[in-house]
Amino acid sequence: MDAVILRAGNANLDILSDICYESGVTEARVISNSVADRMAEHSDVRPDIAIGVLDPDEFLGAKQADGTGFTNADVLLRVGMLLERRVPALLIAPPAFRVSQSLPSLIAITSELNDSETLKIHLWAFLATLPEMHRGDFSWRDSDLRLINANRLLKILRQHTQPGFAMYRLAEELVEEILRQSGASFVKKPRPGPSGGFDFAIIPSRDSQDIILIEVQTGNVSTGRLREAEEKLKHAVRERQAKLGIVVYWDREGRLFPAREEVSQVARVSLEELIQSLGTRELTEVIGRIASSSPGHV
Repeated sequence: MDAVILRAGNANLDILSDICYESGVTEARVISNSVADRMAEHSDVRPDIAIGVLDPDEFLGAKQADGTGFTNADVLLRVGMLLERRVPALLIAPPAFRVSQSLPSLIAITSELNDSETLKIHLWAFLATLPEMHRGDFSWRDSDLRLINANRLLKILRQHTQPGFAMYRLAEELVEEILRQSGASFVKKPRPGPSGGFDFAIIPSRDSQDIILIEVQTGNVSTGRLREAEEKLKHAVRERQAKLGIVVYWDREGRLFPAREEVSQVARVSLEELIQSLGTRELTEVIGRIASSSPGHV
């Protein structure tokens, strides 16, 4: 997959370039001035995707040293021209900049260029919406097969007796499998670390651009543990500009915990309920039902 990166000013692309190659982009051409722009115009190569990167320094009133590089307006203009050629585009703007999401072929996010986790999540999400990146092999199109597989996972869940980390690993694997097989077109993990706040990021379907963050809790689950996880997840949802956060829990004693009403953009569901629901319903419907229990959900 070929990409063209339109850079304004002297925006640092080191982290973004690494993430592009990790995500399956085989070639990324950087265009940051009129000379490179003219060379690209005479090229017969049509990029598969375009990434526009706005310069945060320009918003702070700083001027370019030589005046030959693209301004933010130059980048926005060229992104628009590529959209007219039906090239899918991702626009990365500084956090202080507010971008309208009115064009269906344009995905706009706000992020610092050194925030690798946010960039990675949204780039993967962007690529997952493209036809060639769709995970069609994991979709359950037959309702009987969906129910059979859900029952298989429930049997594994109910027969498990090992405590501690083994229980968490199994829960994580079951959540990942049920999401993949239910048609999630994007399932990725953040970098390991105590401050991530979530275990998975998904897009419910190929047609969706909504990012859902999922945190898994197992063992001796308590109301206090769930509330702490929900607060961290709420922060991650807002920081990563996700649509919703879901805490999936699996209590050793099989206890159920009612949804907490005062945490906006975050919902909770037991692992058993999640698997049962996905045995008879589509993933988008299940997430919609879970989301309806979250305060502030629109």
